[in-house]
Amino acid sequence: LEGLAYVKNNRSIVILLVLGFLSLLLLQPFMVVLPALAGERFDIGPEGFGLLVSMMGAGSLIGPLILAFMGDFQGKGAMISVTMCLSGIALVALGLAPFLILAMGVLILVGFFDSTQRTVTNGLLLTLSEARFHGRVISLYLLDRGFVPLGSLVAGYAAEFFGPAFALISMGTVLSISVLLVLLLQPKFLFVK
Repeated sequence: LEGLAYVKNNRSIVILLVLGFLSLLLLQPFMVVLPALAGERFDIGPEGFGLLVSMMGAGSLIGPLILAFMGDFQGKGAMISVTMCLSGIALVALGLAPFLILAMGVLILVGFFDSTQRTVTNGLLLTLSEARFHGRVISLYLLDRGFVPLGSLVAGYAAEFFGPAFALISMGTVLSISVLLVLLLQPKFLFVK
């Protein structure tokens, strides 16, 4: 209860938790749709699907490496917001990608944007919270991982009934719009250091 009260009184931490929730609900579940996209659009088997996933892994490695070279920087709120919006746009691009090579490139971007956003979010949560609340704040941040199955359920049904492209485009659009709405309501978050 003390941890919840602490978080409630820190607007930036609340926004970080909300953005983390949106990422887990609308971005992470795209992996449920990826096998259907690989099979239906690109007609590739398990090896091809593995190649797609490895492209995302490559992007996920690049993001934190660049952040490590950047060191401490200003505008972490803006970095999180921009990379989340770009993640949504990348999902839309993945849903529209007509060629395998283009989908591979887009998946590198998805991995890059997602890992960058999550790395900066983790660091910012620890920076903004008092040391005695670190465990409780990070626990709340990790608690929303329970929403990935819910997002996956919705994404899976959307892919089944309307096709994988529709599911990806919908997820990406809702993610980007949701982030923009959060920023419209809390524009000062862009300037969180």
